[in-house]
Amino acid sequence: MATPPPPGTLSFVNPGAAKHQLDKLREWRRPYARDLSLGASIEKVASAARQADRGLSRVLEAWRAAAPAELAGCCRPIALKAGTLEIACDSSAATYEVNRWLQSEGVSALAREGVPVLRVRLVGTSLQPTMQPRSPASGKTPKGGVRRPRS
Repeated sequence: MATPPPPGTLSFVNPGAAKHQLDKLREWRRPYARDLSLGASIEKVASAARQADRGLSRVLEAWRAAAPAELAGCCRPIALKAGTLEIACDSSAATYEVNRWLQSEGVSALAREGVPVLRVRLVGTSLQPTMQPRSPASGKTPKGGVRRPRS
């Protein structure tokens, strides 16, 4: 009587079973066939951008129609996520004015324009990118404000 093969080895008793096991092993070891074309990736990114733009463009149009001109110039919506409208303002005074407008009539004006706002988040960022002067490497300058080279 033949001894059974150890577990995890191919069964030589039944050639059909051995072939089936080999085919399964070859299938598992086969390299994953990846789609290396860029078309699908580009389409996925473009679709996500269109989806994000569709929501924000609607908010921007409603903002232009509903917000007073002096507020529209110094503040702009930057995101609408799950009913939370994020508005970037260029100064704390503008943030204060937008907050007052939103509390009095702004949220209802935006709702009339078709933008469902549940909460508002005011972000105090500058609308214009600015260049910050670099600090010296040591962090301090001499009294005259001019940095003297080391000798």
